[in-house]
Amino acid sequence: MESRSIKGIQYRTVALDRAAVNTEARTVRVAISSETPVERWFGVETLGHNPGEVDMSRMQNGAAALLGHDPDQHIGALENVTLDADRIMRGDIHFSRSQQGQDVFNDVQDGIRSKISVGYRINDYQVTKGVGDAPDQVRITSWTPMEASLVAIPADDRVGVGRNFDPNPQDPGTPGARDLNTNGHPANLIRSSEMEPKDAANQATTQTPDEIRANAMNEALELQGAGARLGLDKEVREALGRGLSGDAVRKIITDKLVERSGNPFSTPAAAVQFSEKEQKSYSIARAIMAQATGINCFEREVSQDIQKTLGREAKGIYVPTNLGMKRALDATVQATASGLISQEPVTFIEFLYAALALRRAGCTFLPGCVGNIPFARQISTPGAQWTGDDPVAPGVTNGDPTLQVFTMTPKQLMAQRAYSKQLLAQTAGFADTYVMQDLAQSHALAVDMAGMFGAGSSNQPMGIANATGLTIVPLGTNGAAPDFAHVVAMETQVALGNVDTSDAAYLTNTKVRGALKQTLVAQASGARFVWESAIGSKGIGDVNGYPAYVTNQVPYNLTKGSGTALSAILYGVWRELIIAEWGALDILTDPYTLATQGLIRVISTQLVDVNYRHIQSFAATLDALC
Repeated sequence: MESRSIKGIQYRTVALDRAAVNTEARTVRVAISSETPVERWFGVETLGHNPGEVDMSRMQNGAAALLGHDPDQHIGALENVTLDADRIMRGDIHFSRSQQGQDVFNDVQDGIRSKISVGYRINDYQVTKGVGDAPDQVRITSWTPMEASLVAIPADDRVGVGRNFDPNPQDPGTPGARDLNTNGHPANLIRSSEMEPKDAANQATTQTPDEIRANAMNEALELQGAGARLGLDKEVREALGRGLSGDAVRKIITDKLVERSGNPFSTPAAAVQFSEKEQKSYSIARAIMAQATGINCFEREVSQDIQKTLGREAKGIYVPTNLGMKRALDATVQATASGLISQEPVTFIEFLYAALALRRAGCTFLPGCVGNIPFARQISTPGAQWTGDDPVAPGVTNGDPTLQVFTMTPKQLMAQRAYSKQLLAQTAGFADTYVMQDLAQSHALAVDMAGMFGAGSSNQPMGIANATGLTIVPLGTNGAAPDFAHVVAMETQVALGNVDTSDAAYLTNTKVRGALKQTLVAQASGARFVWESAIGSKGIGDVNGYPAYVTNQVPYNLTKGSGTALSAILYGVWRELIIAEWGALDILTDPYTLATQGLIRVISTQLVDVNYRHIQSFAATLDALC
């Protein structure tokens, strides 16, 4: 059996019993759903009606009765909904006194409207593969009924839709043209799969129709799962409903992630979601101890959920990077208040985000990614042309932008730390905050170095300084002291690439900062220094009107000719640099190596990648003598 999560509201239709109409109360008792198998295009679906398989929370809290599943046609409310022993869900529709509600109730009494359709959201299901030509058996093991509707036309089970009949299956915009995975007609998914070449040589596919359907369903499920985890389920459903290919949907996901990257905390990023109570009870210190000792706990359950979602077995225990932790007390709090813990949430991503020098400079940070993330660089754009009255006259040429596609793929980043057993045993909250911040700091240093100077080999991303096409502004044969002319030259080179530098910034080390603080812009009375402190911005410099940031990860041991101990200076529009993170830390503990010292060694693994949109947005000096 296989089990996975899917999103989107589904529909089933059943007959209405006219004998159950209560004219005075304006109600009708209806059978809302049952375990009757329904043939779908992907197999035979059975809605589970065992205890625990149906989430009745909405149905028992005044769920809506609609007309044709249209939320704008609210004709009544559901009352007295029960899941009965015969595995049938029943309830009363209490019709509204509005004119529309009265009209529909009259049609029900007259037998004109006789079909009830339930709208439901699938949380989990199990698939039993069919033997030979037999269809797969799909049992919905967890689902939430959302509403019940009066529908004019019954389901057409022959095509496996099982909901409002779609008179035009080729048009995914037609009401009712929706299915299990995509809210789009399955024909669109199949057609998209068939049109895509199997390989770069455009060879004809050898897949059977059943294989094409299965692959289309699996891809749609994967994309919907990604959309749900990233808070983009609506966008993904709409894209799939239009019959877009998997690559086109992934591009939509990427574009939406980039749009919201200015506030990476706006949408939960990790693979699982938590209630407020669960967030408060989660402890990374307990997770580490559980992995070291093998005890069962809530944190282990969370790790198992993440493992299912990511499809990768943890080497140790998964810790979600978006999970809110209890913030530790400020050091100035009196000892008598040491039992109090702030409930303001902090996360690994927040600590990582704060520790990144590249983030302070303005890089684009994408947390909680799923799968490979494609991007497109626009290399060139055809120019406009002057034409006469006839725009297709000879001499007028058409052209398309030249695009280069690059893909961000998860690369494994590992760090080692050691924590005392006494620290991890603390329950006051500061242990969680300390461990989370310590782990984030070690990872942030590695991510920063990769973004700036990653080699692009040995499993590292390619950093800006090593990227092909980067403009290098040389200072001298053997290096030279940087001055105002050099920083202006870097700015000019980037501007020549038609780059908007309104939010550009410098990034260098403390040696360069010290030198530029003593270097005048010009040898004239009253001249200012090249590096000045930015007003109101602690720790941020001002170099020719641009913010300047410092990290000693920018090397000061470079060589050129006979010059040694040379430093780098990086300048650019840092939002063009993209850092992607894949949603979970894998914590592996070693309680033995340092046991005699009362320490537990922790190996943390994170999936990260770094890339850039346009290398023209950056310039560097690699031979600053300071």
